Amino acid sequence: MGHGLDHTNYQLWKATKPEQYQKMLAYHRAYQKKRRTSAGHEDRCAWRTFRNKLTAYNLTLDQYHAIAERQDFGCAICGAEETLKGKTRLGIDHDHHTGKVRGLLCHKRNLVLGHANDTPTILTSALKYLQTRGEVVRCL
Repeated sequence: MGHGLDHTNYQLWKATKPEQYQKMLAYHRAYQKKRRTSAGHEDRCAWRTFRNKLTAYNLTLDQYHAIAERQDFGCAICGAEETLKGKTRLGIDHDHHTGKVRGLLCHKRNLVLGHANDTPTILTSALKYLQTRGEVVRCL
């Protein structure tokens, strides 16, 4: 599978969680096939960017896959599945003060947290606002 993957972990996944293993394996194979058969430049750049993000957050590819597996290969907030195109790769969400990785989020949910400065009180206020203002008022 390449790129420093620990095959011991894959054998453990295969034995204990065959459905998740097959889903992860299909994703990984599709990614690698696309990467090998494309014109190349965009994929190599995307892989380099992704690898740099892993390094920045002190994660291995195995750790990333383990987090993705715990989240059923989707965004921790909305469940949107990771795909291979554009901004749909799950982003690595982290605490900006400690640098600790919290999980993987789709681009939109990661922006929500970022615009709220990762502040629970702002997000709670936004939730209350939406709950109390259920009816949309149109301005003319």
